Amino acid sequence: MRHRFVFLACVLCSGILLSGCGAFSGTPYGPLSLFGGGGYRDRELGQGKWQVRFAANVASPRGFAGQAALYRVAELADSQGFSYFKIVDREDNDLHGAVATSTSMSCCISTGQLAVLTAVGMQAKDTHIPCEAQRPDVCAIYETKRVLADYGPSIHAKVIRRLLSE
Repeated sequence: MRHRFVFLACVLCSGILLSGCGAFSGTPYGPLSLFGGGGYRDRELGQGKWQVRFAANVASPRGFAGQAALYRVAELADSQGFSYFKIVDREDNDLHGAVATSTSMSCCISTGQLAVLTAVGMQAKDTHIPCEAQRPDVCAIYETKRVLADYGPSIHAKVIRRLLSE
């Protein structure tokens, strides 16, 4: 009797894992979650300076991790009253052979995206903040409210679509 219960439990768990893999959905915008398929993690490096990481799964549109990380920086800058921010370092990667997660659990080997941005808040656009990147072309100044307005609808539309599909 006990072996039958263990067998049924294993079959049930396998079914849940496999059904999750078949129902890939893109990474929702939100804090990094073990079971949510990715998200952002940020840390303050100093007064008005942050590092934001965004991990996205294989089902996310190409470039989504970079857009979501930029949006998160804008949220942080806005919450601290900065009108502008400068990306002083940026790293965007496709993760080959990483675990891509579904809405339930991680189960399938595939690819994903990781964006890591280092940013500094600014009150004025003409404030001089040096670029820290090896490639200066990744450094750029953004208007906080504009990033929130331009990226917000598409970032939050992905969250709403995900909630409606669950």
